[in-house]
Amino acid sequence: MCLFVALVNQQSVVSGFYAFGTEIEILTAQENFNHRRTFELALRAFVDTLQGEHKFTPPEGNKAKQEFVSKVAATPLVSHHPLVRVHPETGEKALYVSPSFLKNIVGLHPRESEQLLALLFEHVVRPEYTVRFKWEEGSLAFWDNRSTAHLAPVDIYDTEFERQLYRITLVGDVPVGPDGKPSVSIEGEPVVAHSVE
Repeated sequence: MCLFVALVNQQSVVSGFYAFGTEIEILTAQENFNHRRTFELALRAFVDTLQGEHKFTPPEGNKAKQEFVSKVAATPLVSHHPLVRVHPETGEKALYVSPSFLKNIVGLHPRESEQLLALLFEHVVRPEYTVRFKWEEGSLAFWDNRSTAHLAPVDIYDTEFERQLYRITLVGDVPVGPDGKPSVSIEGEPVVAHSVE
């Protein structure tokens, strides 16, 4: 199971919020918009067949310790993942797009890739699909990265306090698309802090 866990300390509480949304709800809610049903079904059928190139890079605008920057530079991590993945436990389809890591769609012209990704990125962060979590000292949040898009609100840097979270990301299963094609590692090995053999 691949989970994201965040534990907040007292100084992080001032920022107060973290937003995330279930991508399963996003795809399910889409089915209720009958006036756009034909277009959406065609688009969904097309997106179901696509793979995206994910590259691990430090988030833009954030300062990372030089040790981290050096590790990332020395070990490029590039993978091709399905844009829609099938949840291994529920069988539900979920968009698997992350503005932070997904750089382009494999096999599409750069302009086509850019436009389609802009549409998908905008879609996954619509307010009706998101939760805004109010942090308090000692807050602990869990969500399943296999079916959740998460993003930090833009106002987190507008405080006089440093935002400090302790993050644990568990290594999970290999994503598989609706067409049965699994993700493929193109370059590099994940940077793992600890592993149990």
